[in-house]
Amino acid sequence: MNRMFSNNTFYYFFLIVVGINFLGSIGGISKETDILILKILGMITVAVCLLALLSFFTDLKFNHLFFKIYLYGKGLLSPFCLLIYFLYEKITNDLYVSGTYFMPALFRLVLGFVMLVLYNKYKIEKNR
Repeated sequence: MNRMFSNNTFYYFFLIVVGINFLGSIGGISKETDILILKILGMITVAVCLLALLSFFTDLKFNHLFFKIYLYGKGLLSPFCLLIYFLYEKITNDLYVSGTYFMPALFRLVLGFVMLVLYNKYKIEKNR
């Protein structure tokens, strides 16, 4: 077990969340789509989640970098962009965007902020 965090509870919390996101992103790339950029973004998401998941089990110099990329990219930037897109669609096209789209993106954004705060509080960075 790698020592990334000073508290084991948060270590396992982060491990479970990253593992679930990794499995979800693998399921996301298996969807049929004709848009190439969605396939490329899906592959990038899988790679980021895999690197973050592997950072729990390896003792490398770049573990915190991989986890920060995961937190900022998948945890904060992705849901924020989705919320902005949904608001854009609502304002410009006057489409009804149901709460089934807003709520998961909002939950992911809040979870990303909580994970970022907990990460900054409980991380252990080794000086090498």
